[in-house]
Amino acid sequence: MGTAARGSPPGGRPLALLAGRRRRGPRVALVTADVELGALGTHYYDTLPTEVREAIVATHPRPDSKRRILHAFHADLAHRPRATLGNAKADVLDRPEDHYARPNFVRIIEDSP
Repeated sequence: MGTAARGSPPGGRPLALLAGRRRRGPRVALVTADVELGALGTHYYDTLPTEVREAIVATHPRPDSKRRILHAFHADLAHRPRATLGNAKADVLDRPEDHYARPNFVRIIEDSP
């Protein structure tokens, strides 16, 4: 049975998962936008005028926020490094962990029984 017959578009995520995100509503969208803007800088310059950004940062300073968010991400992932395979989260473990070896997707396939 193809993936489309099981409720997933070919090469895509299950439709129920995508629909579930939409059902969560505006709060999830707002928190996601906050993380994308605050932590990743997504749409930072094209969403808010300079004076608004400066007023927000002056009112709500975030000293050392980049180091702190990376530390939080690392704390969340350190005990489950395989969850980072194939995504940007691998970078979170790659930098601070001297003993961390990034999983290699091709090698995993080649070494599988």
